Amino acid sequence: MKPENMLFNKDGHVKLADFGSCFKLNKEGHVDSQVAAGTPDYIAPEVLQNNDGIKGSCGRESDWWSVGVVLYEMLCTNPPFMGDTLLQTYGMIMNYKEKFAFPEEVTLSEEAKSLIRGLICDRKTRLTYEQIIAHPFFKGLDWTNLAKGLCPPSPFPYFWRLW
Repeated sequence: MKPENMLFNKDGHVKLADFGSCFKLNKEGHVDSQVAAGTPDYIAPEVLQNNDGIKGSCGRESDWWSVGVVLYEMLCTNPPFMGDTLLQTYGMIMNYKEKFAFPEEVTLSEEAKSLIRGLICDRKTRLTYEQIIAHPFFKGLDWTNLAKGLCPPSPFPYFWRLW
């Protein structure tokens, strides 16, 4: 998951695009693959470990890492792990416990920092969907009717209905 693959319509509905590197989940809800798929800045460490030949699998929690990276980028303007080379970027992700930090020049609420830290962390403690939607960052957000509360009516209603 990365910003370039997220499309929003006028009602605030998100559509994900470019599923070229998707993998099917097995019966346990995990992906078993020796191939790291995805854009380097957004890949979870467990996905990189699978690519190194370390036996294991990853599941939906890897996507929540990517959501944390996207949220960080949206609020701080750059992804949290950006090296000059692919190897440096992967090294930063694998050593995220030491490398992850919020930029001093960006002011974020404690709720935003808490949410991001809950997503960019060890996969065993990473927030679940239920924990994410209940997080204080989203206090007051009506998850059952998101689109109505986010976007003003469009001057081009017919055009948007086509999308």
